[in-house]
Amino acid sequence: MTYDSVAKTTNLGACPQGNYRNKYDKFYYSLPSNVTELNEWTCGAFNSKGLLCGECKDGFAAPPFTYTSDAKCTKCTDSSYGWAKYFAIQFLPCTVAFIVMVVFGTGVVIAPLNAFIIFSQLTIQNVGIGKVHNVLAAQEISTNGDRMHLKVVHSIYDLWNLNFFVPFIPSFCLTENLHGLHVIAMEYVTAVYSLVLVAALYACIELHARNFRLIVAFWRPVHKYFVGWKKLVNPRASVINTFASFILLSFVKCMAATRSLLYLANVFGGKHLSPVSTVVYVDASFVYLHGAHLPFAVLAFLVSLLSVLVVLLFLLYPTALFQKCLNRYRMNCYALHTFVDVFQGCYKDGTNGT
Repeated sequence: MTYDSVAKTTNLGACPQGNYRNKYDKFYYSLPSNVTELNEWTCGAFNSKGLLCGECKDGFAAPPFTYTSDAKCTKCTDSSYGWAKYFAIQFLPCTVAFIVMVVFGTGVVIAPLNAFIIFSQLTIQNVGIGKVHNVLAAQEISTNGDRMHLKVVHSIYDLWNLNFFVPFIPSFCLTENLHGLHVIAMEYVTAVYSLVLVAALYACIELHARNFRLIVAFWRPVHKYFVGWKKLVNPRASVINTFASFILLSFVKCMAATRSLLYLANVFGGKHLSPVSTVVYVDASFVYLHGAHLPFAVLAFLVSLLSVLVVLLFLLYPTALFQKCLNRYRMNCYALHTFVDVFQGCYKDGTNGT
C-alpha cells in the first residue's frame, strides 16, 4: 500500500496472480477517499459491513452450511421456508443414512475406506473447492464445465462431512441478521442429531431387553415384521457400528467448526499500527472471549475436550492398565468393547491375550 502525494490518493497493490486480477486487471488501484465509499468498496461485494466486513447488511444474513470469512451474505426477501428447507437438506439425508446403516448392519468404518474418508474431510475443510475456483478464475480458465466439475467433486468429498449435495443448492436465508458464528455452531447440530438418533435406538433396545413396559408395548405389534431381520443382523452390534460411523463422519466437521469459533484476529490501528482489539476471525463483530462470543467459545472448548477424550480412549483402551481400571469399576461393558473394536479390530494390542 502506497500514498501518491501528487494525486493525493492511497494505492493498494494486488498480486497479478491473485483473486482480483479479473476484476481490476492492473497492479495498483486507488482506494476511495470517502469512508462510506471505502466501506462499500471493501465490503459491498460480500453484502456486509462493519469491522473487517464481519456483519451482514440489514436485510441480509449469513448463508447456512459452508460459512467462511469471505462468504457472501444472502438477501432475506422471503425466509418463511428457510428453516424447513434447511432441515430437509441437512437432517433428512442423515436420517436416511442412519436407517440404511442400522437395517443392513453396515457402516463406513471399513479399513480401505477410512483413509479416503479422512482425506475427503481434510480436503474440504482445509483446501476448499471455493479456493480452487478462485485460482481458476485468476488464471482466466474457469468455464461452466469447470465449475460443474468442481461441484461434482465437492459433493463427493463433502458427502463424508455429512453435507449432502450442498454445492448444487443455491444460497438461501434462514432468518435475518443471522451471524456467521451461528451458522458455524449449527455444524455441531448435525453431528449431535445423528449421535442422538443412534443413542436413543440403543437405549430402546436395552430397555426392551429389561422388559420396560412402554417399549415392550410399542414393539409387540411390529415384532413379527422384524423376525427375519434379527436373524441376519445383530441389533446391538449394528447400532454400535452405526454410532462409530457417525463419529468418524462428524469428527473432522466438529473440529473444523471448533477451529473457526476459536480462530482470532488482531486489529491494528493508530499512528504506529499497534494492536487495538482482538476479534473473531470469521466475524469481527464479536470481541474475542467477551460478550456474545463467550458462549460460542465455551461450546467449542467443550467439544474440543470431548474430542480429546475420544482420542485418549482409543489410545489407552488396548493397554493392560486401562483394562484393569475398567474391569475394576465394571465399565468394560459390551457397548464400549464393541465400539472400540469397530475402529481397532484385530489390531488391538493388550486385550484377549493378543
